[in-house]
Amino acid sequence: MNVTIVKSIKYNGKYLTIGETVDIDDEAEAKRFIALGCASDPAAASESAAESTEVESQDQGPTNDDDDSEEMVTLEQVTEELSKIKGINEELAEALFDIDILSIQEVANAAKDVLVAIPGIGKNSAGKIIKSAKALLR
Repeated sequence: MNVTIVKSIKYNGKYLTIGETVDIDDEAEAKRFIALGCASDPAAASESAAESTEVESQDQGPTNDDDDSEEMVTLEQVTEELSKIKGINEELAEALFDIDILSIQEVANAAKDVLVAIPGIGKNSAGKIIKSAKALLR
């Protein structure tokens, strides 16, 4: 089953990036990715394209209509925030954004394994980044 990645994930030892279309052999696994919000079904997406275009044109950005709404943050905002952490450059900030790590607090609370899953980050670097984030929160 072909799916389009909407949230960066690691699958079969490979880091899948947002926008990438991949063929998942196990249909149950593909449906699990869709249910978790990590992938979308391109066939279903094309069927509702007209609806989503209409909704997007009406969207005025995040609102505070209820307490459950989440404020949308941009890559630029996240990059600015995370760049305060020693060891995080623009490329790494974008990779963290892709996996929904959006704040210094979230970096400080991240497991080393989560950061190590990002290409180019080893265990030592992950530990130093987490330590630097925790220091900023003091």
